[in-house]
Amino acid sequence: MSIKLSIITLTQGRSELSLNTLNSVWESYLFLNTHNQSGHKVEFLIGLNNGWHDQKLVESFSQDYFTFLPIESITPGDGRNQLVLKSSGDYLLFLDDDVILPENYLLNLIEAIESNNSLKIIGGGEESYPNSSFFEQSLNFAIRSPFVTYKTLDRHKIPRQTVPGKEEILTLSNLCIERNLFLSTGMFDTNYFRNEENIFLQNIPNLEKIAVLLRGLYVCHKRRSTLTNFLRPSFFSGFYRMKGMMDKKDIKFSFLIPLLFSLLILNLLILKPIAAYILLALYLFCAFGFSIKICIKLRRPELIPLVFVLQPLIISSYTFGQSCYFVSLLNFSRNGAESEV
Repeated sequence: MSIKLSIITLTQGRSELSLNTLNSVWESYLFLNTHNQSGHKVEFLIGLNNGWHDQKLVESFSQDYFTFLPIESITPGDGRNQLVLKSSGDYLLFLDDDVILPENYLLNLIEAIESNNSLKIIGGGEESYPNSSFFEQSLNFAIRSPFVTYKTLDRHKIPRQTVPGKEEILTLSNLCIERNLFLSTGMFDTNYFRNEENIFLQNIPNLEKIAVLLRGLYVCHKRRSTLTNFLRPSFFSGFYRMKGMMDKKDIKFSFLIPLLFSLLILNLLILKPIAAYILLALYLFCAFGFSIKICIKLRRPELIPLVFVLQPLIISSYTFGQSCYFVSLLNFSRNGAESEV
C-alpha cells in the first residue's frame, strides 16, 4: 500500500527552531526512503503565519520538496486548517515548529499505518530537546507528575507501549490524522488559541477504536526557556481546557482538581487555616514525592530543587486560567441578563 503523507507545520518568528524542525523532518524522510521501498510519498507544507517571512529559512530547503506558504490566520487552528486545504496527502501529520524528530520517526509512523489500516489517528509522546538548559530539563520533569498535569501526563514522555488514543494523551506537537476523517469531523475549531486538538478529538465517536498513542513514537519538544514564557501558555491551557468543557457541556472532574483544590485551600485559609495547611502539605508531599521518584529513577537528582519550585507555579497558573474563564463566563451571563431588562 502506497501512502501519501502531508507534513504540516505553522510557524511565526522562530527561525532557528523551525530550521531544526525541518532539518530533522528531512533526515527522517531520507531514513524512511532508505528502509522502506513501498513508494510512499511525502509533501512538506510550512505556513509562514501573519506576514512573517524568513528568506534564509525558505532558501535552506529545496522547493521541490518543501512548500512555504504565507498564511493569515486568526488562531493556530485556523492556520492549520488553511494548510490542510492546500495539501493532498491521505494522512496529515501535524508538527509544532519547535520539535526535533528522531531519525526513525516517519518510518515508525508509516509502518504503523501499513500494519493496521483501521487506524485513523496516531500520536506520539515527547522527550527533552537536545542541549536543553537546566531550567528546561527541570520543567520537563515537573510536568511528568500526575499531581501537576493529571490525565495529560502521558503526553510528556516516550510511550513504552501502544495504548488506545484518548484526547487527554494525544498532543498536537506530533499528531497524524487521516485526511477524510479530519475533513468530515469539521477540522480544528478556530475559536481556540490553544487545545484545539482536544476539541477536535472530542467530536469523534469511539475515538479509542481508531486512535493510538504509538509505542516508541515521540519528538523532542523544546520547553520554554524562562518562567515567564512558560506561565503564559500554562494559563491559556487552563483557560481553553475549561472553555472546551463548558462549550461541549462535558465536565470532566479530573481537570477540575487544580481549581477545586485551590478553592478549598482558599476557603480553609479563611475558616480553618490549620486544616488548610495540613491539606496543602499533603498535596505537595504527594506531588514532590512522585517527582523525587522520577528524578532519582532517571538519575537526575540535581533537578529536584527547581522541580519543587516549578510545580506549584504550574498548578497556580493553570488554575488561574480556569478561574479567569469562569469569571468571563459569569460576566458574559450578567451582561446578557442586563441587555434583556
